Amino acid sequence: MLVFLFVLGLAVGSFLNVLILRLPQKESLLGFSRCRVCKKRISWFDNIPLISFLILGRRCRSCRSSISLQYPLVELSGGFFFLFSFMAWGTNPSLWVYVAFLSVLFLAIGLVDLRKFIIPDELLIAGLAGTLLFFIFGFTDCRILSCSVFESVWGTSFFAGIFLAFYLFSRGRWIGFGDVK
Repeated sequence: MLVFLFVLGLAVGSFLNVLILRLPQKESLLGFSRCRVCKKRISWFDNIPLISFLILGRRCRSCRSSISLQYPLVELSGGFFFLFSFMAWGTNPSLWVYVAFLSVLFLAIGLVDLRKFIIPDELLIAGLAGTLLFFIFGFTDCRILSCSVFESVWGTSFFAGIFLAFYLFSRGRWIGFGDVK
């Protein structure tokens, strides 16, 4: 089970790389992966998370350009997030899936923000949708979190308000609007 979850996390990490690179560029998430340098389509056997990176020796098969370390690091992070979430919360399936989902989502948000200084609304909406689904369908053990949905919304709104005040007061020089969102 642990090996399966790790491999599943690697695959999710691979998809995170797609999100991280394509969302800020407004590129379609559908379609085949291409080399960032020569633009040649990457074959399925050269797109296996972590394994292809190692086999290809960190180089594109076509043009031999260097492949960023971001790819295997994000894939490994996805694998470890899934593994550790299950190990910590495995007795509550909905909770460990939610924790794994938030972990990889925050990784994607953080890397896009680090690279482009933006936070795509699509990632925030995915987080909101996942959280609402968790509260509606998956929140079966009220002892895990001691607050209600109302308290969660109030607390989030309070801190978003503080960030909004910083943003407005500094005219965007101290923090970006992504922090408010």
